[in-house]
Amino acid sequence: MPAVSESPLIPLAPLDAGFLLTESETTTWHVLGVLVLDASTASAPITVERVRQLVRERLPTIEAFRLRLAGGWPTPHWVETSQIDLDHHVVRADLPAGAGLDDLARLAGDVASRPLDRSRPLWELHVAEHLAGDRAGLVAKVHHALADGVAAVGILAALFDLEPAPPPVEVPSLEPLPDRGRRGTLIRNGTAALVAWPLRAARAGVRLAGSAWSVLRGARRAGGLTLPFAGPRTGLHQPLTSARQATLATLPLDDVRVVKSALGGTFNDVVLAVTAGALRRWMAAGDGVPDRPLVAAVPASVRPDHGGDPRLRNQVSVLMVPLPTHLEDPGARFDAVRRGTAASKAAHEQFGSGTLSGLAAAAPWRALALLWRASWRVGTAHLLPPVVNLVLSNVPGPPVPLYLAGGRLVGLFPLGPLLEGVPLNVTVVSREDALEVGILSCPDTTPDTAPLAGWFAEALGELVELTPP
Repeated sequence: MPAVSESPLIPLAPLDAGFLLTESETTTWHVLGVLVLDASTASAPITVERVRQLVRERLPTIEAFRLRLAGGWPTPHWVETSQIDLDHHVVRADLPAGAGLDDLARLAGDVASRPLDRSRPLWELHVAEHLAGDRAGLVAKVHHALADGVAAVGILAALFDLEPAPPPVEVPSLEPLPDRGRRGTLIRNGTAALVAWPLRAARAGVRLAGSAWSVLRGARRAGGLTLPFAGPRTGLHQPLTSARQATLATLPLDDVRVVKSALGGTFNDVVLAVTAGALRRWMAAGDGVPDRPLVAAVPASVRPDHGGDPRLRNQVSVLMVPLPTHLEDPGARFDAVRRGTAASKAAHEQFGSGTLSGLAAAAPWRALALLWRASWRVGTAHLLPPVVNLVLSNVPGPPVPLYLAGGRLVGLFPLGPLLEGVPLNVTVVSREDALEVGILSCPDTTPDTAPLAGWFAEALGELVELTPP
């Protein structure tokens, strides 16, 4: 077997590196997409071999699929490789013929429970052939260090076409890459990072202190600021295991637009209000509904329209948003969401969209991860309220029909990661005429999330009933 040809080293951006350095056996930082394809539009069956060939053809255009970790301390590095074992990365899913969406969700939970092999590029595609209704399915997994939600959609987009049988496109071949001075680069970059860290930490601290003071002064005048550790304790505040369960739901996008138009607010306000209504039902059926709002961490893309710096795989900030599950009336919940989101956005603007990346550059990630995991193992984490109760993401998806290996995309369900103390992630994506919801949780910590699929539909229906006929 010929030696693998690889490029010079590429240091990871601080936030990207943080997702690697804080990973553990119970906190695996990867994002998933569950894709459902209508195989009737394809000229041939959608098999693992066909998907593997498609990836082989498109590989030169997908840089993220060609990067693997090359070590380095304190800063990890990427190295680009021109040889990828597609038999490892694109595999046949262990599902029987005639399997349905629930089976695909169980597969996704199983895939999410396993870490990626760090000796290889950090992605996988699991191909489910011959699903019920002449469908095929894919479960795609990409490490968060390679992509945030927006970037992950962009990576998958490189595998799609705008028609089932597109004309052939000339794709550049992968040329062997030179390997130049890897050991020397690791030493130089590591030394530079260590020397620069105290200055970065000081700058980040000054910036955070100034931003926090401005926000707190504004909060005293306006009220309504939501902070970490402000959420209630729930039965979810338990240590994670490596196990994962996935629940998938589809909502009519037109109904979301009707609610937004009639009740005001933003598209994201509707998503938050629907999520609050669904979670209220879920908690009522379990340990009970807390008497104050949950706190959701809502990632917000700060990626410029032109794409920004391509070396930054993650270009996100985070809003802390109250989720008024304690309110029974759906109209009151929606109004509370609008007010809470407006206050969170105002605070976020004062902090600045670059605050998270600035803190990431200064954070001692390994030490923080060790301390956090230790606090859960010895039980001291339970003495504090949860940092947040859940993570809730809203990712824009493709507004037009797309085809993969000739099969039309008829389902796209995103699944975000879990972190210790926050064992619930809700991610939604808008696609053509559907709003699709992916819910990831830890079955050893949370109740069964399967009923949430129906409760999301009920919560949206409640808001539709508030709109004029």
